[in-house]
Amino acid sequence: RTPRTSKIPAGTLQPVEVVPPISASPDLRAKVDQQLQEITDAEDHLREGLIRKLAKSEPAVIEYIADLIDRVDEGKRDWISSTLSVDPSAAASRVLHQKLQSKHAEIRIAVLRVLSVYGNLVSRPALRGALQDPDPVVRTTALKAVEKLEDDDSFDALVTACGDPDSGVSGRAAVALHALSKKLDRTDDAVEALNLMVDRRQGAEKAAILSTLVRFAHKDSALVFIAAVEDDHL
Repeated sequence: RTPRTSKIPAGTLQPVEVVPPISASPDLRAKVDQQLQEITDAEDHLREGLIRKLAKSEPAVIEYIADLIDRVDEGKRDWISSTLSVDPSAAASRVLHQKLQSKHAEIRIAVLRVLSVYGNLVSRPALRGALQDPDPVVRTTALKAVEKLEDDDSFDALVTACGDPDSGVSGRAAVALHALSKKLDRTDDAVEALNLMVDRRQGAEKAAILSTLVRFAHKDSALVFIAAVEDDHL
């Protein structure tokens, strides 16, 4: 039996929808800038209320806030992320997907953290594509978003991520795959796919897959583990 695979290879970067120019007026932009400064300056016990108030703004304002995520310092970026996470917005989602193409890892991480709570408003291929990001922290952040999608294409993407050479990424992928395979009733498929991957990987990637298989404790992996014990490269 051959495990099901997605039509789109896991990690394939997808074209990003062209976002129209931000529609907020100069007056609205100035007001938002002022509110973000008030949030920055506020005492801790007042900040959450100010963030929630800003999150209730009209779509044009939310769109502008999303556009600011790569234009402000780290402190304000945190408040922007918190604001955008309160009430998922289609307008913000369109802008944020475009920001996934940023050359700065910290921006891609911030965007993924917001999109992880956006449910059906996210582009699933775009989130899965982030699992191929060159930065391991970005890949780990993407995993937290992908594991919430709970579909077969995300299952396939998590299988691939279990072979990530970064132990932090592969470890997180193993936990996510183990949980998702149970939800989708695809434990046997997961083990079969991982068993096939072992022979095609070397070094850290192979070790990561074997660590994932240990979590499944499946009888079909017995011969794989025996071969691994005899492998001088592990």
